[in-house]
Amino acid sequence: SQAITFETVDCNTVLVQALANLHASVVESGAVITSDRLPTLSGNASQLLQLIQHLLGNAIKYRSKEPPTVHLATERIDGGWHVFVRDSGIGIAPAQHERIFDIFHRLHSREQIPGSGVGLATCRAIVERHGGRIWVESQPGQGSVFHFTLPSEPAAATGASSG
Repeated sequence: SQAITFETVDCNTVLVQALANLHASVVESGAVITSDRLPTLSGNASQLLQLIQHLLGNAIKYRSKEPPTVHLATERIDGGWHVFVRDSGIGIAPAQHERIFDIFHRLHSREQIPGSGVGLATCRAIVERHGGRIWVESQPGQGSVFHFTLPSEPAAATGASSG
């Protein structure tokens, strides 16, 4: 809820750190994580690390019986970047696409899949504080594609936002 500072962030470096932090989960699950070259942009490195690490962690956590595959891709859009995180996981029913970004909203019991229900709400807050938006495309049993946009340069009010 406090103002964040923006700096030039190489998202490839952020990805390397996220993968290092998730190393045990990647090895245990047999995950294969690939990525296009990610952009360098103006943002908050620690928050972008949280965002990428959480989306990758979810792709590993919500996997099917097969080892998960995850691919990060980007495309240049007017004024910024569109990032896609595509996974081979269990998928999400369309009726839940908006609700999964609500704090404490869980689709599975803690016994089925551990977690607090704050991760995707945090992802949404990070993306919005950076001046972007986040959404998902998914069907049960067909994996998910999490999309988010990030501007190349934050809007003047975004970096000083308290919310």
